[in-house]
Amino acid sequence: MSHRLPKAVRLHGRAAIDELFKSGSRFNLAPFRVVWQLKPKKEGAPLRFGISVSKKVSRKAHERNRIKRLIREAMRITLGELQEELRKTSVQLNFFILYTGEIQAPFEEIRHKIILLLNRLKSLHEKHPKQDPDISNQ
Repeated sequence: MSHRLPKAVRLHGRAAIDELFKSGSRFNLAPFRVVWQLKPKKEGAPLRFGISVSKKVSRKAHERNRIKRLIREAMRITLGELQEELRKTSVQLNFFILYTGEIQAPFEEIRHKIILLLNRLKSLHEKHPKQDPDISNQ
């Protein structure tokens, strides 16, 4: 069994990211800002996500990369339950995490916030699966 985060869960491509930021919903959960969107399920992973750490957080690339690695690791550890729930439905969850906190954040703090973030996404999915305009049109 592989314990890696599969490439299929990466949100990539300018068109997909632009559409998410243009028509997605947003919420803040310090130190994160999350843009999310439910779409009709296509082939691939039931959820896809992206991560960004601004230069305003740190001018040094190695510090921004460290934060992104910590976020990816926390996601890898805690993503399973949400993925299983989304596999049962006909929607795909796309979201983008923007990190806005301090650069010296410890892993346990980031992991705890990622768990809260995923729980919030799970509750939003349960509350609004049929209210998204992209899903109701198809």
